Amino acid sequence: MVKSMMKEKAKKMARKKAEGLLRELTSGTPMEQIAAREGLTIEETEPFTRRSGFIDKIGASEELAKEVFSLTSQRSFPQKVYEIRNNYFIIKLKEREEVDQEKFQSQKEKVRERFLAQKRDERIKLWLKGLKQGAEIKTFLKD
Repeated sequence: MVKSMMKEKAKKMARKKAEGLLRELTSGTPMEQIAAREGLTIEETEPFTRRSGFIDKIGASEELAKEVFSLTSQRSFPQKVYEIRNNYFIIKLKEREEVDQEKFQSQKEKVRERFLAQKRDERIKLWLKGLKQGAEIKTFLKD
């Protein structure tokens, strides 16, 4: 019980500390300066997509992924810290990679065909499942 209470208190303190650091960052203090002072490391993630919900070095968080894609060069920090897997994260938008329109156009039809084939397979599986549920199956075995 005491261990649990101490863990909870440490967690609250960590959140408060992270929120304070975020306030400093949004008021203009450089991230590198804060990290050096606090003994923290700054890590960069690999690029990720809006739909993946998984961020390299952080983990799965649809909420954070959604927030990241709302950030701009004028507002590069989110409005809150994020808790993921019992860790607090402060993120900053470094850069945004736009879609390569030429590559997209060249692959669009292939992706569309694959998507349609997948949807067709799903519909067939549902149809077969419905047939099985409504069917009366008798088994005749010889002894």
